[in-house]
Amino acid sequence: MILLSKTILLVEDEKILALAESRMLQKNGYQVITASSGEEALKLIQDHTAIDLILMDINLGSGMDGPQTSKKILEMINIPIVFLTSHSEKETVEKVKSITRYGYVIKNSGDFVLLSSIEMAFELFTAHQKTVSSQKLFYEMIELAVDGVLFGNHQGIITEANQKILEMLGKKKEEVVGKPIFSLFPENVLEEKPLRYDLIQKGETVIAERNLLRSDGTMITVEMHSKMMSDGSYQSFLRDMTERKKYEESLQESRDQFMKFMESIPFISFLKNSKSETLYINPKFSEIMGEFPIGKDFPESFPEKIARAMLNNDQLALEKGLIQTIETIPDKNGIKRIFETTKFSIHREGKTPLIGGFAIDITDYKETEKALLESEKRYKLLSEMTSDAASSSLVYPDGKIVREWIVGKVLDQYGYTAEEISSFEKWAKIVHPDDLQKYYQGIEELKKGKDISAELRIQTKNGETRWIHNNIYVIKEPESSFIRLLSSIKDITGKKRAEEKVKNLLLEKETLLKEVHHRIKNNMNTIAHFLYIQAGMLPDSNASSALLDARNRILSMMVIYDKLYRTTDYKNISTEDYFNSLIEEITATLHIHSSYEIKKEIGDFYFDNQILFPLGVIVNELITNSFKYAFSDHKNPQIFISLKKTAENKMELIIKDNGIGMPDEIDPLHSKGFGLNLVHLFTSQIGGEISIKRENGTEFRISFQESPAFGN
Repeated sequence: MILLSKTILLVEDEKILALAESRMLQKNGYQVITASSGEEALKLIQDHTAIDLILMDINLGSGMDGPQTSKKILEMINIPIVFLTSHSEKETVEKVKSITRYGYVIKNSGDFVLLSSIEMAFELFTAHQKTVSSQKLFYEMIELAVDGVLFGNHQGIITEANQKILEMLGKKKEEVVGKPIFSLFPENVLEEKPLRYDLIQKGETVIAERNLLRSDGTMITVEMHSKMMSDGSYQSFLRDMTERKKYEESLQESRDQFMKFMESIPFISFLKNSKSETLYINPKFSEIMGEFPIGKDFPESFPEKIARAMLNNDQLALEKGLIQTIETIPDKNGIKRIFETTKFSIHREGKTPLIGGFAIDITDYKETEKALLESEKRYKLLSEMTSDAASSSLVYPDGKIVREWIVGKVLDQYGYTAEEISSFEKWAKIVHPDDLQKYYQGIEELKKGKDISAELRIQTKNGETRWIHNNIYVIKEPESSFIRLLSSIKDITGKKRAEEKVKNLLLEKETLLKEVHHRIKNNMNTIAHFLYIQAGMLPDSNASSALLDARNRILSMMVIYDKLYRTTDYKNISTEDYFNSLIEEITATLHIHSSYEIKKEIGDFYFDNQILFPLGVIVNELITNSFKYAFSDHKNPQIFISLKKTAENKMELIIKDNGIGMPDEIDPLHSKGFGLNLVHLFTSQIGGEISIKRENGTEFRISFQESPAFGN
């Protein structure tokens, strides 16, 4: 193995001495470079000459001396320096005391002493470098630590702090290093919870959870590990527990809420280990079953058969992950209760699984279900006796409808088996096409939970069309996700045929009645013509006028019969249509020319013909009187006719003219004239009242109560 020789820089101002020492060193395997002054030595270092050690004379003559030169060199590179001097006085030694050095050799001490000092310098330098490297690595590791790190001396003063603890405290390094350890804690906290130096001094590692004071006044929680070193110093590792504490508090809050939930749910909940030993059970168990001490096996509290079934179910839950069972178990009073029990396995990494579960008391539900089944049986039997058919179906949450059963004598009548109409889809196939929309609308209503009642036509197997009345009632099952439908079916074909026959008879009656009205109208028209002809043949004008008045009255009656002939509703005839037609007939009969102005404000009401006929006679008489007597030599004759409803909810008929006015001596209530007597008579017939105004012509105002026989 070839060892590379090391290079020594010999700084000596005495040339002869430098030459002698150079040869001695070279003879002993070293390469030697010489410099006679401090300035020359610095230049060699600056030129990056490879040098492993420096032999430095303290006194270098004029210029920089050895200590000054060494200081400048050490500022440039880290290199071992051994000082040479001819003096051993204290003053000389003091010159190099502040300089990092690896030897101090008196000149003329001999080659052995010098060579030994050089070897020792190399060894010390190598050891020092290793120490520095180790310390550097140590501090780099400390700085990279995820936890805060503090170092302190035996007096409790902090000597070093890593970046993590500075971040945790929100402080600069100078605010921490050099300060007492207790300055990191809030006031008085150490009195309540001392640092336990007594244990630390014994060499124990003290672990404690503590609150530290940050620079902004807030607190952080840390877990502090403290230990004393062999030299009497100590070190502490501090882990920030603030987030962990928040997490633990949040976890505890979640646990508390979960426990509140578990203790408030209205059914039994439990947790067991894989050996079926109870770890937790909520208070609902004690309420129903009696006290149950934690840690006790479930099987110990129940009869052997039930206990064995429980153990088997526990193992099934561990194997399958989830099971559901129905169990009958006696409660604390010995009463048998029915539970729907769900058990499931809880797998934990690296640990044995647990068994969780819920047990819901469904005793009342089962009793209700049993009672419902009994009720359904009774309904089924009753339906068989009273209806032509009955059925029961279930509507599931997805809208699917499943028929449970259908019974009844109608099955035989229609020629179908129960299987052939066992579902709503199959039943739709026998519904008459014209009724299918109504059928499907009914199904949608049922799905919404609404009862329905409908009449439908059904096609029997032999092609006959029959009518049924179908009532379907929605029954919501307690604590169930489905809805039950109970249906009764009644064949109403006979009723429908009878109704159709009555409808045809009514239609024939209406046709016949219209024909009668038509013939009456024609006969009345014939009579009117007879009266007109007879009036024209009489020499007496009074007698002729009386016949023409009678003719006009017949013509007004013909208007009503015309309306009756043309309408399908004899009880409700439009006043607007009737009075417009009547007034046109009157003006045509009386040959009233265009100089007469007739104003009409007739509301559109619907009256019975028993009301319209008297009103028609009244209007005919009063309009005829106005034309006959009110307008002698009048230049602008006007007649106003109104029919309206008053604020008092009465009907009011007004007939007014702007003629010469009715003489005061004529009282329409006691008139000898036939026409006014008719007005008074028919006003009384409809229960009305009549009033007259004689200003600017004559105004007749007839008011009467609205009758149930008519309305607007």
